[in-house]
Amino acid sequence: MSPDVPRTTAALILILTWPAPLFLAYSAATGAVSPLGETFRVSGVLQPILFFYVGWGFVYRLFGAYRLASPPSFVSRIVIFPAAFALVVMPILLALSSAAPPRFVIEFLLWIASGAFGGAWWAHLRGDKSPEFYTPDFSALSSKQRLSALSRHIERHPSDADALVLRATEYVERGAYELALKDIETGLRTGADRRDRFLHLRHRVHLIRKQFEPALADILEALDCGPDGFRDHYHFAASLRSKLGQPEEALRILDQAVATLPRDPMAYLRRAELLGAQGRIGPASDDLDTALSLARARSDEAALLERIKVLMRLAQFHQALTGCNELIVAQPNDLRLHALGLFDLRSDIHTALGNLPAAKADSDKARELSLAYR
Repeated sequence: MSPDVPRTTAALILILTWPAPLFLAYSAATGAVSPLGETFRVSGVLQPILFFYVGWGFVYRLFGAYRLASPPSFVSRIVIFPAAFALVVMPILLALSSAAPPRFVIEFLLWIASGAFGGAWWAHLRGDKSPEFYTPDFSALSSKQRLSALSRHIERHPSDADALVLRATEYVERGAYELALKDIETGLRTGADRRDRFLHLRHRVHLIRKQFEPALADILEALDCGPDGFRDHYHFAASLRSKLGQPEEALRILDQAVATLPRDPMAYLRRAELLGAQGRIGPASDDLDTALSLARARSDEAALLERIKVLMRLAQFHQALTGCNELIVAQPNDLRLHALGLFDLRSDIHTALGNLPAAKADSDKARELSLAYR
């Protein structure tokens, strides 16, 4: 049972729901048909079931939407809106209609209320056991709606680490760094299973504020927390070591990344870029070749694309052009070419090589694809 619902409340709702099965049994035994049942040719058994379902569905889905702190889904609306009409409009129409005696209006409302109590009770009982109520999806909302929904959700579940991470991320994107740090500190106290994510977020805030040493401390601690996102943590830690004038420490971190992730082409690409920046071209080339072999074996387009960009940053434009041409040929359609931005990338390579006509042709092709798939 949900921890924020008293057992006595749930028990009371259950007791108030008991008339429903009794009325079902009575209708089944007598075959009684009320005026609305005759109008719509609904049997005496199906009619109360329908009313009970309307009340149940309305309250259950409305209760679920409230706990999710987000708008109901399309399926939820299919239940909520007709049920709202039935609950508000139909009793009024029936009360005003000479065809419906007061007895039936009372019966109708009793069934609706009975179903409503049942729906509320069932939603309460599901409580923490139901992912539907405790793992809300805020991705479909706008930024403003998402922040508002997250705040409402956190008010009811202040120790929800995932929600705190999401709201802190929203605050960082909006530049509300103090509010983000407040959520991060709360998460670090209560969300041990997401500690690396909170540390990564605080590292981002420190970076934005150019506080490099605290940022490094956070990302190094995040590395010790576990595997979630730790490939990127190696890269962030090495970048900060380099920024702080510690190239050998940066290389040591990337050596650790390669030892920990020997089949990951990105680990070799990060080390190759650092080695190349230090003028150690031979070892850098070896890492680039290893990354290429691993990426081809795994059909890892992201790694192949990153290898081209690393080659460009190391001013190895001819190799970058070869890799870009191979990746363009391997694409099944123009949509993939557009999604990967390969013509823009090759245009930049041609520009760096001084081949301006080819650069313009690729730039025009990229613009054409952008118009076709925007």
